[in-house]
Amino acid sequence: MENTDTVKTLKALANDTRLEIVRMLLGRAMCIHALARHFHVSEPTICVHVRVLREAGLVTGQRKGYFVHYRVNREAVRALSVYFAELCAVEAVSCQGCQCHTKTNCRCHAKGKHSHETSSEDCC
Repeated sequence: MENTDTVKTLKALANDTRLEIVRMLLGRAMCIHALARHFHVSEPTICVHVRVLREAGLVTGQRKGYFVHYRVNREAVRALSVYFAELCAVEAVSCQGCQCHTKTNCRCHAKGKHSHETSSEDCC
């Protein structure tokens, strides 16, 4: 998943209503009318939320007669899951030395750890 796609997906999910829509659509396909009834809002309001989810690639629609039934694009959700798994796999590393040369910028000096006798390896 590319960074811009990830950001767009996360922004789409950063709304309580849209997140709940995704959760509902994971269970079954639903039309705008049914979603609007569930949330007690107008159909145009739900349409805006579904459009944002669709543009982020999280939801797809399939016309059935007069209605369009929406469902979650599970591949997009899996890609997001993989992205977070990769983030969690990143190992944290300790600072390997202080690159600062002035007292005002040195975090170690501010913490009282830094003396001019210590090497940069002892700093941070």
